[in-house]
Amino acid sequence: MAIVVVASLVGACRSAVTPPDTVIDPQIVGLWVSEEGIGSNWHVTLDTGDEVDIDPITMQLALSNGGGRQAGTLIMFGSGPAADWWVQLNPSDPALGSPVGCYSIGGNAYQIGDSIVFLARADTAPNGHEADFGIRLPMAPDMASPPANTAPWYGNFVDICVNAEGIVTQIRPPSGP
Repeated sequence: MAIVVVASLVGACRSAVTPPDTVIDPQIVGLWVSEEGIGSNWHVTLDTGDEVDIDPITMQLALSNGGGRQAGTLIMFGSGPAADWWVQLNPSDPALGSPVGCYSIGGNAYQIGDSIVFLARADTAPNGHEADFGIRLPMAPDMASPPANTAPWYGNFVDICVNAEGIVTQIRPPSGP
């Protein structure tokens, strides 16, 4: 009986979490090649040939897995409800069990159809604009089924791999106990 009650409570808590009302696709996705500082801004060049100016005062850093920008950092740009935004993800370490070519994001995402929507609402831009939107990335057509009992909400303890094209390739349960 206690197990049924606990399972019911977990299910009730999960269903109370809802995806954001505003969902946005990245407009530019590429790997960092170089940047040039212009005052407090950065002029970033990607391997796709795209060039974008980042203004940390008016733009929102929506997602990051830590570390600075370097050759091979996955960068995504878009326009949001309150400000333009960027995503900065460094390659995950295969020595720690990540697949080669994986840019890992620690959950906080929803599966909606054949896409994964990452929540950006926890961050606040330096200009005071509160982020409350989701960033939609497509799932690879050949992606294995996500772990049981995790969909459609993937919390902090799920590891989500994105490739260099901004496509979700794998959803992994947390390692360890």
